[in-house]
Amino acid sequence: MTELSSLPSPSKSSVSPVAIPWRRIVVSLLLGVGALGIGGLGYVKLSALKQPPSVRIPLPKVYVVETYSVKPESLREQITAFGTARADHEVVISAQVTGEVIKFSPRLGSLEVGQFVQGPQNASLQKKSQQGEFLLQIDPKVYQQQVEQAEKQLAIDAASIARLNQEELNNERNLLKSKEDYKEYLAEYNRVKNLRAKNIIAESQLTRAKLELGKYQDSLNQRQNKKNLIPIRKLVLEKRLESHQNDFKMAKFNLAHATVTAPMSGSIREVMVERGTFVRVGEPLLKLTDTSRIEIPVPVTLSDYAKVEQLLQQQQKILVRIAPHETAPYFRTGYITRIAPVANTATRTVNLFVDVKNDKEALHQDRLFIYGSLGSAKQTDKIAPVLPGMFLHTRIEGPVLKNVIIIPREAILHQRVFVTGKLDLNAEIKKIEKKISALKTISDKTKQRKLNELKRQKRALSAELDELPAKNNGKVTIARKRKVQVQRTLQSFAIIHSGLKQGEQIILTNLDIMHEGARIRVGSKRTLNEELQKQRIPLVRPLSPQK
Repeated sequence: MTELSSLPSPSKSSVSPVAIPWRRIVVSLLLGVGALGIGGLGYVKLSALKQPPSVRIPLPKVYVVETYSVKPESLREQITAFGTARADHEVVISAQVTGEVIKFSPRLGSLEVGQFVQGPQNASLQKKSQQGEFLLQIDPKVYQQQVEQAEKQLAIDAASIARLNQEELNNERNLLKSKEDYKEYLAEYNRVKNLRAKNIIAESQLTRAKLELGKYQDSLNQRQNKKNLIPIRKLVLEKRLESHQNDFKMAKFNLAHATVTAPMSGSIREVMVERGTFVRVGEPLLKLTDTSRIEIPVPVTLSDYAKVEQLLQQQQKILVRIAPHETAPYFRTGYITRIAPVANTATRTVNLFVDVKNDKEALHQDRLFIYGSLGSAKQTDKIAPVLPGMFLHTRIEGPVLKNVIIIPREAILHQRVFVTGKLDLNAEIKKIEKKISALKTISDKTKQRKLNELKRQKRALSAELDELPAKNNGKVTIARKRKVQVQRTLQSFAIIHSGLKQGEQIILTNLDIMHEGARIRVGSKRTLNEELQKQRIPLVRPLSPQK
């Protein structure tokens, strides 16, 4: 304590600056630099011991694609169109006489829509056809009276003609007698005249003889005039008889048509009258439809019309498959029977008329045609008839395209397609080696870039070859660009005129990134039948047993 207290107390004025240790700083810096040098030298030594990484050349990208096999096919065009079925034979039965409906068919009870009625049946070629089934009765009383009145008038006419014939006979006898009397009295008159000339008799006797001769002359003239008038009177009576016969026929016609019968076999489609309805001539009574034969008018374009017209001119029977709608399988068949002679000015289409039969034989044939060829025709396989009013989709058999190459249109880009091909890597490497050898003999320095590119290509091909399985024999599948000429298009297909060969595989997918020489792997192969099944309405059909 005594020592500390003896020290002088510091003051601000008496503090001296601290001495800097320069030697220590220099030594520290030298030690740090040395340590860094030793560390760097060790890093260099360790880096020299590390192996450089191997350079891996990137392999070409392989695209998985779907292909389509090129094969000549014989196809039949299909012309499709919609149409509404209608009955080939349909009649509106109208009243042919005026009167009250008093009775309906006892078999039917009352006329209802859907009832089937039987039409006239031909008993034989020698006999007249039997009358159709009774439908309804219009009150026949008035017409029965007209028939009776006409019969009475005919009887009167017959009696008048018989009376005139008798008058003619009587007049002939009287005329013959008058001629004989006149002849005799003429001789008497001549005798009296001779006597007067000899002045044997008086003048008054000659006058009386002359007057008597005149009376005989008048009688003869009257008989002759009556004879001349008889043919005229006959003609009048015959015309009157003919008129009354026509009245009789008309009365019988009216009486017969007061009983309304079926003019044909068919089903009642519409009934316009009830019992007690008063009808006039021409008013419709009911509508009768024969569904045994159906007609479907279908409008087609002018180009399709030309195809069908050509087939009809060749006397070909054009089959038509009929379906309920576009995507449904067909359930009936028919045939083109005629073509409209004029086109529709509004739609610029021409109507084709498809004939479909609904009789038992036609239904049986369709059942065999649709199911029999597939081996499934059974008693339970029913075929529905085509009814009037059905809106149907028709598939008309068009001309045949023989041995054509048809491909999906999606495969064509700018009049070109990609086909699969094989590239021999060993042969390509040898080609590149020859090019490299040729370039090495050239001293031009500008060839160095091309030489480097060839070496790069060789390394890439060699690397790709090393990765290939041995079974590939050094060959890879690539895309080849091919120019094609399209003859015509059919919906989503194109018919190729030139540019493709049978057996080639066309690439259908990854076309947006496809290029010449691209490596590909075929994932799946598609056929024409598979492509057609994708179509909503196929416009072609292979000529095969397949429906």
